[in-house]
Amino acid sequence: MEIEIDDKNNDDDESKMNMSKNKKKNRGVKKKKNNHEKSKLSKDYTDVSSIRPPPPKQRPRIPYQTIFIPDKIDSVYLDDLPIDAKIINYEETSFIFSPYIYHIELNHGHFNWIIKRRFNQFRQLHNQIRLFYTKLAIPLPTQNSRQNRKILERMGEIEWPKFPVLPEMFYIGDGISRRIKILEDYLRFLLGHSLFRHHPSLQTFLAISPYSFIDELGLKGEEVFVKKRAGGFRSATYCVRIENFFTDLTGHWRKRWLVVKDTCLFYLEPKDKKIRYVMLFDPDFYADAGIKETGITFGLRIRNMSRQLVMKCFSAKSAKEVADYLNEHSRIYAKDFVQRNRFGSFVPVRKSIYSQWFVDGCAYFEAVSQAMEMAKEEIFITDWWLSPEIYLQRPSLGFDWRLDRLLLKKACSGVRIFILLYKEMEIGISISSIYTKRTLMKMHENIAVLRHPDAVRGGPLLWSHHEKLVIIDQQVAFVGGIDLCFGRWDNFEHRLIDQGGIFFKAQQHDLIRNSTRPNGLMYRSISQPFLADAIAAADDSSPTKEAVVSGGGGGKIRKKRNVNTIGDDKQELPIVRVIDDDSIETRSVADVEEILIENDTNQQKLIDHHQQHRHHQQK
Repeated sequence: MEIEIDDKNNDDDESKMNMSKNKKKNRGVKKKKNNHEKSKLSKDYTDVSSIRPPPPKQRPRIPYQTIFIPDKIDSVYLDDLPIDAKIINYEETSFIFSPYIYHIELNHGHFNWIIKRRFNQFRQLHNQIRLFYTKLAIPLPTQNSRQNRKILERMGEIEWPKFPVLPEMFYIGDGISRRIKILEDYLRFLLGHSLFRHHPSLQTFLAISPYSFIDELGLKGEEVFVKKRAGGFRSATYCVRIENFFTDLTGHWRKRWLVVKDTCLFYLEPKDKKIRYVMLFDPDFYADAGIKETGITFGLRIRNMSRQLVMKCFSAKSAKEVADYLNEHSRIYAKDFVQRNRFGSFVPVRKSIYSQWFVDGCAYFEAVSQAMEMAKEEIFITDWWLSPEIYLQRPSLGFDWRLDRLLLKKACSGVRIFILLYKEMEIGISISSIYTKRTLMKMHENIAVLRHPDAVRGGPLLWSHHEKLVIIDQQVAFVGGIDLCFGRWDNFEHRLIDQGGIFFKAQQHDLIRNSTRPNGLMYRSISQPFLADAIAAADDSSPTKEAVVSGGGGGKIRKKRNVNTIGDDKQELPIVRVIDDDSIETRSVADVEEILIENDTNQQKLIDHHQQHRHHQQK
């Protein structure tokens, strides 16, 4: 049987099949394309979480630490921010050759201030700038001269703006407006060139210094040159005014730069820009001027509860303006400190302030150490007694939480550390404040220790510093606390004795007697200088294990916690036991447990013997 196949029909069927396949394929491609477009639209427009705003631009600022190193500051200005100058007003005076005083408004970032200048001061600034620019082109064989010539080559030819030559007495009517425009353009020209912007004469003209634009010090206040002589701690009696009169004639006056801030004023050495003295605004703050009040021509007197400053300005009007400004400034910006506060406090009542109570030294020391670890700029400590080798966190492996090592670490990172200690009478009290001062100050230049008072030179005798303060970055303060010294660490158990992690042979000079060690206990703290040698010896004897050092620094050791485990490795780690200063040996955990039990027994015997001895003496 033969079957005849129609090729035409077959071709039609194949073409229909191919067309249907192509339609399905095209339909699939379109579907994928639509899905892709939907996903793209969803990703680009509907997924709000993927759209993140750019990070906020941080406001330029000068770090607070620069108050300690003003001579090393590259610029007193805020980076990348211009200074805008505008003469907003002028006043006419009785002077013939310089009758106008110009009020200049200056804006730099978020700081704004107003200065008053005469045309003579503009002319002095112009002469100093032109002299400076001329000296740059002199080919001297020095490195600074070569650098200056390179700067001039990069700057090219400078087109100096017009500067007034004729005295102001010839300008009347609309002429003064044109003169104001010329002076304003000239000042903006100087501020636009970095070469002139950093010149000391322009900074003096603008009344700025390295401390002008530090946010932590407050707003930009008045800054002016004054003359000052040594002294100024006595009250302004009639005899003192007579003495000031003769001192004005024969005394030596030094030029100082006076700076006014929100809560204080201070004066600087013009050359090195270092702060010489700080005067706080308090309830007794007052400023006045005049020869009647000070006994000095162009005199200025500033007083508060601790000191009286007698200075001299360059004119009677300048002295009166500075005195009026200080009185008004203190009433507006320092009103919290010049008013009479509750209980006679120097600060007002603050509400909604976070605070935390500490009962025992254990939690207090740990919180202090964590706050010190987070310090970025400044640490301030006052203590009656301070022990550099005290451990703030216990138990501790190594020296990370020992006070002197922690302070050294922060000092190396640039944090400034200031410590005020009580200077004891060594005849009656032995807290070795001189040892603490020498130990800490020789570690780093950023650590400064002051002992006070000096009773030998007429200071207070039956009095001592009992302030216990730790202040971090002027943001976190520990007040009413305890001294960072031996014998203060404690917890809720309130143990009677302090068992160190390392003990020594009984030597008379090794006895330490304080509130936590009964008389007769022959133990030393772990925080001795030669502990590093002991740990090093333990590491050498057991290179694959760590030496466990628990307690110390006056800390309490729990017998069951002397064995530390690293991860799941519960091997018995060697514990350092120092027999004397020359020989070191390690003990296993079992041996240490026996030693601790034996020590507890011996200590209890010593306590019983001590109590019996006291009871016998009482009888």
